[in-house]
Amino acid sequence: MGESLIQRNGRFMSRDGSQCLKQNSTNHQSWAEVEIEEDGGNLKRGFFYFSELSWHLNTHTGERPYACDDCGKGFSHNSILRKHRMIRSGERPHECDKCGKAFSDASTQRNHRAIHTGKKPHSCLDCGKSFSRMSHLTAQRRTHTAERPYVCEDCGKGYSQMSSMRMHRMIHTGERPYVCMVCTKGFLDNSTLRKHNLTHTGERPYLCKDCGKRFPDNSTLRKHLIIHTGERPYGCSVCG
Repeated sequence: MGESLIQRNGRFMSRDGSQCLKQNSTNHQSWAEVEIEEDGGNLKRGFFYFSELSWHLNTHTGERPYACDDCGKGFSHNSILRKHRMIRSGERPHECDKCGKAFSDASTQRNHRAIHTGKKPHSCLDCGKSFSRMSHLTAQRRTHTAERPYVCEDCGKGYSQMSSMRMHRMIHTGERPYVCMVCTKGFLDNSTLRKHNLTHTGERPYLCKDCGKRFPDNSTLRKHLIIHTGERPYGCSVCG
């Protein structure tokens, strides 16, 4: 992991001033942190990788330099454009060698494999909870600090994760990037699309072990299980 960088007068340099780097340099990926020096020498918002800072800067400028050739939509980062193209094409080239499930990008496939290994190397120092992904740990820490660094430029609502903020912004833009190949209905996220696809296939993969009844999704199964357990989790605060 590299040493820290400071952005001073539009340039990035190491703390001791021995190195000065251009913003578009490809050598920044190894740097551990970037801090931005304001007038008076005060430092603000830091990022773990330079690529994260570049991504963040586009939220201020509104720049969308990466455009989809098919629909013309612009994106702030090339990786988002690549993922968008795969969503449109339905391409899922990265397959899990354990269960055969396929994914549109390699990072999602790697994160999925943690389900099979059971490894959770990232632990929260506040509550002790462990996670398979560093991003999940970061989100967990923010539940303790109440930090909401990702702010919607339309309504000002803050979020602990960039992905949550991007999904929220689709409410304002009306974007529905996950499209059903059968009926062309669009959805905000892939999990909702998968659930919708079951209405076309009739598949009901979630089985109740008590009565044998099947359900299209896990949330519906959990609601059904209350019939067998007698659980009533939502009590009236007035009469009990």
